[in-house]
Parts: sequence; structure tokens; C-alpha cells
Amino acid sequence: MALCAQIWQTVNSMNDQQSAVSVAAVRKAAGFFKSHAAFSMATGISESDLSRIVNDRRKITATQAALIARALKGKVTRHELRPDLYAENGKLRPAAPVVTQPSEAKRAPAKSPKPRNQRKGK
Repeated sequence: MALCAQIWQTVNSMNDQQSAVSVAAVRKAAGFFKSHAAFSMATGISESDLSRIVNDRRKITATQAALIARALKGKVTRHELRPDLYAENGKLRPAAPVVTQPSEAKRAPAKSPKPRNQRKGK
């Protein structure tokens, strides 16, 4: 049980560090604009979403990172915004393969009920 708690704490610590890096990069990006409205118009991201990201209440998505990097023409890179998703060269990191349990893969689809007029005894 202690090992699980230690792993969970490590994961949360890594997420906090990545979040701090992302927030700092978004704030750096916002500094290139006169207002949040100008930042929003240039990137196509709503002002409310930008506010949540800058105030660390929401994580920036991969799409938003790409929009900000494109609007700033390389002054802030995708990697700076989401180092967990983008490599130094700006390309998406390969995703981990999704492993499904064999029982889920072989499960038959649910049968739909018969219409009332086809039920036995009627």
C-alpha cells in the first residue's frame, strides 16, 4: 500500500512540474499581446479558456498548444507549452499502446429485446 502511495505522489509531482512549465510558457506567450482579447483573436482560443489556462485551472490541450505556437511563429514552441506531448522538434511524441483485457475484446454485443408483438405468450 505504501508503494502505491509513493507512486501516486511521484506522478502528481511530475504533473505539477509539467503544469508549471506549461503555465509559464502560456504566460510568456500572453506577454506578446496587449490583452487577453488580442491573444484570443490571434490564436482562436476563447478568452475564458485562456484565462483558465493562465491561472492554472485547466491544462492546455495539444490543439491549443499548436494554435498558440502557430500564432507566435516560433517565439513559443509546442514543446515549451506541452513537453509531455511534443518533442523538441515540435512533433507529437508517439502514444503508448492501449492494452485491452482479452475478456473485453471477445465479449459479444448485447442482444436487443424483441418487439412486444413477437414475445412468447402473447
